Amino acid sequence: MPKFPCPKIHRQNLTLNRSKVKIVLSLIIIFGFIPLINACGTRRFPLKTKLSIPAHHIEVGMVLMEKGKLDDAEREFRMALEERPTAVKAYIGLALVSAKKGDKKMAWEYLKMAQDLIRDDEDKLSVFVGKIRLSDLLYSSEIFPIAKDAFNEVMVIRPGYAPACFYMAKVYEHAFMFKEAKSLLNGVLKSKNSFILQAYNELDKLEKIQKAQPITLLGKEIGLKDRVTRAEMAALLTHELKLSQILEVIQAPRIILKDIGNQRFKEEIRSIVPLKIKGLSATADGYFDPDRIITRACFCQIAQSVLVKLTDIQFDFKKLRSPYKDLKAKQPYYNACMLCLIKGIITSGGKDKFEPLMPISGADILLGLKRLREEARLR
Repeated sequence: MPKFPCPKIHRQNLTLNRSKVKIVLSLIIIFGFIPLINACGTRRFPLKTKLSIPAHHIEVGMVLMEKGKLDDAEREFRMALEERPTAVKAYIGLALVSAKKGDKKMAWEYLKMAQDLIRDDEDKLSVFVGKIRLSDLLYSSEIFPIAKDAFNEVMVIRPGYAPACFYMAKVYEHAFMFKEAKSLLNGVLKSKNSFILQAYNELDKLEKIQKAQPITLLGKEIGLKDRVTRAEMAALLTHELKLSQILEVIQAPRIILKDIGNQRFKEEIRSIVPLKIKGLSATADGYFDPDRIITRACFCQIAQSVLVKLTDIQFDFKKLRSPYKDLKAKQPYYNACMLCLIKGIITSGGKDKFEPLMPISGADILLGLKRLREEARLR
């Protein structure tokens, strides 16, 4: 069999090839990292993208505002104005943020700026809806005609416009014109729009308030709230149940409350604290914490305490098995929650959850107080 000689690899050629490879790799690495170095360097101006347009900033600002991130929302609206100083919706966004922050003067000033920049019907719609929304956020009887006039203007330009109908319904709610509010909300449900779920929730709330039949206008006012504070709860017990007139005040050293000086319901708080209601008492050093939100569990503890004081009957459901996985017998509010569930003072938060630490709405509290009044046989 013939033998073929193997080719000889010269060391000099190998060394030369390795040198070429190293040079090529070095060039690739250097030129490959140049873009990265530029990207990591500081820029004098922000990077402009397709998203750096006023419409995007306004949309993001509205989302942030609805989430309660008011400072972030304000930043987005101002960025929109930097891109386009005539952006009507950006000024409306700033007006709404100012209203949510409690600055009424600036809210109306920003809306006036938006009104001065109107160019077409779309801008008119935005400004008129903005007026209605400000009337909702800053409601008073003097503002109601402003909202009504703006709503009428919208109906001329675009009849049945869902945003205007929804927010005008909320203004009607503030005026306790529930029939008119429900009519507008039902109209929102009949068309395809982004307000359908909100309109359904508002209708549900109004149905609960009407079913609860509050005996005072204050009851209706607090019933419209999604969250209720301890101060507002004290006001409801005082005016809806007349509790301070029914229950005998326990003789005890008078506590000077230190954190209710600027409270609207400070007198109601002073009348409720001596009753020693669990969940609405003050600390030994005189703090009531009036702005703390009432949770579902806290409301149950308040209802149980009131029911025991009115009927002199003790209730023990600790041995009763809970139907909810988030309500356990070892929890301090378990007995109160089970009592309220059995008596119909509160309903479950979901199919398999009670959600004890979630805020309770004013409408649900009114329904609970009505059932409590029936259970204690109060007129």
